[in-house]
Amino acid sequence: MRTRELRIARSAQPAARASVEQEDADVFWTIEGAIHTNKPLAASELILVDRELQVPIQEEGRFSISRLQASVYTLEVRVNSDRVQQYNITVPAPDDDLEA
Repeated sequence: MRTRELRIARSAQPAARASVEQEDADVFWTIEGAIHTNKPLAASELILVDRELQVPIQEEGRFSISRLQASVYTLEVRVNSDRVQQYNITVPAPDDDLEA
């Protein structure tokens, strides 16, 4: 899993812009990764539990979740609807791999 940073700040006058960006910037993160399993990916689900969000999984197992604030989140991987694994992830975090 990888994390990327996105900063969003209110617009301001050019002279005051640097200080406003430092004070008022909201920082959002995107996590990206891939699910590796020996089961068909079509039978797999990825859920961001904290937001009750089902995350789309691309054909090759890749996924991306955007606009996350720095926090600890729970990702749940379901394979064939019966095998459930949960992973606590810290955003931002060093790169990590999830196995299902």
